Amino acid sequence: MEVKQLTETLYVSGQIRPEQLPQLGEHGFSQLICLRPDDEQPGQPDFQQIAEAAQSEQINCVHIPVTMDHITEQQVRAMSQALATEKMTLAYCGSGMRACLLWALCAVAAGQPVEEVINTARQAGFDLTQALANLS
Repeated sequence: MEVKQLTETLYVSGQIRPEQLPQLGEHGFSQLICLRPDDEQPGQPDFQQIAEAAQSEQINCVHIPVTMDHITEQQVRAMSQALATEKMTLAYCGSGMRACLLWALCAVAAGQPVEEVINTARQAGFDLTQALANLS
């Protein structure tokens, strides 16, 4: 699992597995945000499996199922609310891209300049230039 840092308290990654939760707790994560709908891919652990493993590690778990082709204002608000806790957070999806994009939409909605958001994402290995082109 490759974890990429976006902010002081937000990291993103691809899919995690229940057996990785102890390691995530050891690294200081106290919140997970799952952006994958259950059964998105065969063999992926569903949210309930992750949430149960997270609970045993005292890690808060939030589920905001998102698809790349349809991100709603409600999902952006839910992500903003989860990030407002300022806990060490790992947001995950299939590759980390959705997590980065949802963070970017939250950041822009909060008034962060689009170019700054694009640069932060680029430093973490994500190109959001096209995705955010209509927001600048």
